[in-house]
Parts: sequence; C-alpha cells; structure tokens
Amino acid sequence: MIRRRSVLALTLGLPSLARAQTRPSQPIRLVVPFGAGGATDIFARTVAERISVTLGRRAFVENRPGAGATLGAQQVARAAPDGQTLLVITSSHTIGESLLPNRGYVLARDFAPVVGFNTTALAITATPSLDVRDLAGLIAHARANPGVLSYATTGIGTVNHLAGELIRLRAGIDWVHVPYRAGAEARADLLAGRVPVMFDPVAGAADLARDGRVRVLAVTGAAASPALPGVPPVSATLPGYDVALLIGMVAPVGTPDSVIDRLNAAVREVVRTPEVVAQWRSQGAEPIDASVADWGGMIATDTARWAQVVREAGVKLEG
Repeated sequence: MIRRRSVLALTLGLPSLARAQTRPSQPIRLVVPFGAGGATDIFARTVAERISVTLGRRAFVENRPGAGATLGAQQVARAAPDGQTLLVITSSHTIGESLLPNRGYVLARDFAPVVGFNTTALAITATPSLDVRDLAGLIAHARANPGVLSYATTGIGTVNHLAGELIRLRAGIDWVHVPYRAGAEARADLLAGRVPVMFDPVAGAADLARDGRVRVLAVTGAAASPALPGVPPVSATLPGYDVALLIGMVAPVGTPDSVIDRLNAAVREVVRTPEVVAQWRSQGAEPIDASVADWGGMIATDTARWAQVVREAGVKLEG
C-alpha cells in the first residue's frame, strides 16, 4: 500500500518516508523565523504550551529571524525528519516562493504539511486628517489624485504590501507604496500624518481606533472581523477580494505519517478550544481546523495565488 506523502510534493518523485519515530523523551522545537513578540510568535507559543500537555512532551518556540524569514526555514529543511524540529510558516513563505529565488529551499520539495493555526486579516487604516470615510471614498480620492496617495506597510513583498498591490490592480488606482522596517515605525508616521494610509494587523488597528487616533476603512478578510465591529470587508467594495495571512506548521519532508497525524490532531484540539478561538478572534485571527491534506492544499493555493499577484503587479525586491 502506498503511504500518504506530502501533499505538496506528490509529483516530485521523493524517496519513501523515513521509518524513524519520534523519541517521546525529546522536546518538540517549533522554529519561528521571526522575532519574539510578534503575532506569529505569540500564536506559536499558545500552540506549544497547549500541545505540551496534550502530547505529554515539552514543546517550545525557538525564534530564528533573518533573511526575510528564510533563515529558520533553511535550518528546519536540513533537520532530521523525526518530528522533533518543526517550522512555523506564514504567507511570507508562500510569497517567497515567487519572490525569493535564492532562498535555499522549496516548500513543495523540502517540507511536508502538518497543520494550520489560523488566518489573520489586515485592516486598512487612515489618518483622521485624510478626508475619506470608507474604502470607496479612498479609491475615489486615489483616482482623483493619481500617484499622490501613499500607503505604509512593513516591507516590500509582505502580505501587507501585496494586499495594497491587489487593490491597485482591482480598483485601477495609482498609489505609492512606502515600506518600513517595522510596524511601529509605520504607525508613528501614520499618527504624525506623514503617510495617510497603512495596512496593519487588525489587533494593532483596533487599539489605535478605540481613541480615534486612526480611522479604519475596511478589513481585508472575506468577512468583517469581530475585533472591529461595524467595519466592512474590502469585498463589499471590490467583490471577491480576500487577503489574510496564513499561519501554520510544516515538517522536514520524510517525517513519518504517524508523527504528522499525531501533531495534526494535537494542534486541532488547541484551535477548537473555546478560549483560544475567542482570544484569536479578538486579535483578528480565524482558527484553521484542517486535515493534513487540506492544510497542504491551502499552502499550495496560497503559493499560486501570490505568484500571480507578484507577476501581475511586477513586484521585485530592491537590491
């Protein structure tokens, strides 16, 4: 009987899966290729803490930021396929498949899907001094002032950036992308009025909107966010628009199916927990409860989708 292989690599002629089983006494390392304190890190720590109880083995997060989130991915791609070293991926990695030719790994070749955590929407925020009240007004303003309106994000090639490029393509507007090294820098300039619009995670936007420091025009997910009641999705103005950051976990290719299935079940138990669901939704994140195969399909779909946006928008990294 043919054993299930990585959904991401069925056609690549990979060798049979390794037979080694995870040693119960060994801890599970979740490599997060971003710095501590960010949304991905926080979500991963919630998962690690709770699966430690479920599996009866310590699971912990190791932050390995650098090189556009590829440093940690390279490390895990070289790790033994025994279920002890796992990679937390986001849409930064699916975008990187078309934007980072020298990343040193290929998702479909070097990793097996394990489980999804959640999808996290963005909010389109504007400085109150910008005389627009909603996305339709923003688009009209941009059309009336081509090449003048600018929007801030946390960098070229991020989901935030491509969310803005997708609006440019769909709405037929000409606006200017202003990349920042960090969200805090972009928010500071937004609050100071130096940049009029920003694509920001829902949680951060909600904090600023509570006391009127920013105006939230829309959320990028397919539906409104419980964290921003009354704020419509972009799709209300641009039908079919749906942008959210995908977050989940993969393992080195060759990790035994039994290990992957056990991890998938443990994490799905976490994402179904009412407290976790409520906490994540308050942060603008929607839990993913998906089988290994379905999670692999989500990664493949996200990769293809962003490749098309990168191509159509002509996005290139500087340098």
